[in-house]
Amino acid sequence: ALHTAQGQVQSMDADNMYSRLYDALKHLAAPIHAFFDQVIVMDKDERIKQNRLALLREIADLVLPWADVRKLVR
Repeated sequence: ALHTAQGQVQSMDADNMYSRLYDALKHLAAPIHAFFDQVIVMDKDERIKQNRLALLREIADLVLPWADVRKLVR
């Protein structure tokens, strides 16, 4: 899902298709929720933990330029 969204965002950004770009990002919500529901990010195995943290960094790098979710609060 992440790699698909990355390709879509690059393409849509180049074509100034921002409403569709946000739709592409929106489709990451379900896989991200499933990831946090089913995966222990801070695994005891350091290699696994670092891989999972790297994946989260990739997601942040993709999303933050378009939607700064760090400012959302409950």
